[in-house]
Amino acid sequence: MMRRITGKVLILVTFAALWLSGCGKEGKETEELSFYDRGLEIVQMMWELTSSQEYRSVMTDNEELQTMIEDIGSGDYSVPEAVYSISVSREDLEGLASMTGEETWSSMSEEMKEFMMRRIFASFASQINGIGGATKLAASSICAVEKTFVNETAEEDVIYLYTFQNGIPIAVTFLIGEDHAVNGNGMFVLYDAFPSGSEKEIGEFFAGMGIQADVKTVTQHR
Repeated sequence: MMRRITGKVLILVTFAALWLSGCGKEGKETEELSFYDRGLEIVQMMWELTSSQEYRSVMTDNEELQTMIEDIGSGDYSVPEAVYSISVSREDLEGLASMTGEETWSSMSEEMKEFMMRRIFASFASQINGIGGATKLAASSICAVEKTFVNETAEEDVIYLYTFQNGIPIAVTFLIGEDHAVNGNGMFVLYDAFPSGSEKEIGEFFAGMGIQADVKTVTQHR
């Protein structure tokens, strides 16, 4: 069973890599899009995948997961109700990463420290889904979509949280790499108790996780 599931995942990963590679080549010939618009592209791809019975059946044989993903895809993700940007300062990320121990942290190279801080930031959505249990974490991973593009004006790693009147919130994490390359990773936030109604609620939730997040409403495409 595990071997069959692994084979299915490899097929889908290969297909996704080829699809995203084609999108990247096309994007070089068009006007540079904002994080807001790039996030919407990822949202639409996630909606398409979760609405596909073929995708669900290939990705998992678990009926509970298939039903959960089908329910997610039945929402309306055409227009977000609100969008929030969520960022965490380098100092706060360093504080989280250094919880491994002062001596251990001090002995690490700067490259290793940078890697750890970026991994911590990139894992926030998964950490939240993990609170909801293994099944929701698995479902969110199956529905995740990743896309790489170029943005020469991007300055910092950031999460864009898209909320919907009749849909599950989606967190798109943007990580800036070398030569203006940006990796965007979209994930449904499936933890039922996650608040998404205001900057204050979201900020307080992260604070409860020991994370001092700067939450702002995105009022325009930027």
